[in-house]
Amino acid sequence: MTREKSFIYYDGADDLLPQLREFLIGTVPALRERRGKLGTPEPLGIGIRLADLRRRSDIPRKTIADLIGCDEQWLKRLEENPTEEASFTVSRLSTIATFLNVDIAYLLLGATTSLDERMRRSRDHLKAAAREEDMSYKEYEDLWESYLQDTKAKIGFVAATRNVHVVSKEQWRNWYRRMVEKRGGLELQF
Repeated sequence: MTREKSFIYYDGADDLLPQLREFLIGTVPALRERRGKLGTPEPLGIGIRLADLRRRSDIPRKTIADLIGCDEQWLKRLEENPTEEASFTVSRLSTIATFLNVDIAYLLLGATTSLDERMRRSRDHLKAAAREEDMSYKEYEDLWESYLQDTKAKIGFVAATRNVHVVSKEQWRNWYRRMVEKRGGLELQF
């Protein structure tokens, strides 16, 4: 889409202001229409993840508010009202992520940018066990997803990945064999 350029030629402030008003009167409705077509973006859920991590870490809201230099009531509104996240700065987000020992990507999107070393090695062990046990891809995915869901449910994915041990090939084999035995109800304890 090509935009047409507009030029305003003027001889001084007295000449510029009326021309600028006229230009804006003609442009603002088109901008409003364009914005309406774009719609309102959905909240990212930063406040929900922050509240969850704060509760799981047993950190009072006041502590985090003091840390990032904001009002405790603002933080409460952020946790309870997703539209408040529009007033969140990257600096505050980074400070909170550092304090809670999580990736900033987790606060923003609920995901991590990459697996940490222990999670990567655990997944490598699962791949090796999958080859040795001749697992189907679906079985491999079921094991990995169950493990991730269990880890996430315990303390939040990013925090959990920094606090878990490396899962050995033998442990994956044991979980796989239990899964095969149960076949109908996959409920593994990790």
